[in-house]
Amino acid sequence: MINIQLEGLKIMYLQEGATWRTLGAINNNDGTKERYAALLSAQMSGKPVMVEYLQDGYDCGKVDYGTPAFLVRTYQ
Repeated sequence: MINIQLEGLKIMYLQEGATWRTLGAINNNDGTKERYAALLSAQMSGKPVMVEYLQDGYDCGKVDYGTPAFLVRTYQ
């Protein structure tokens, strides 16, 4: 995880080799806060992270400010 940014109510993140993407809105009760906590923890400990989206054909190579993440997985 390179950068995590709060932009208004939206949480954005940047992973190595990818573009800026949306984690979700902090004011939604859809698990965004828990995914944000996982990203922060991984960033602080230097652990790798996988972020998954529900949308079929989601392109991680394009900047996406609108589609929220569905899953955050950290690794040892």
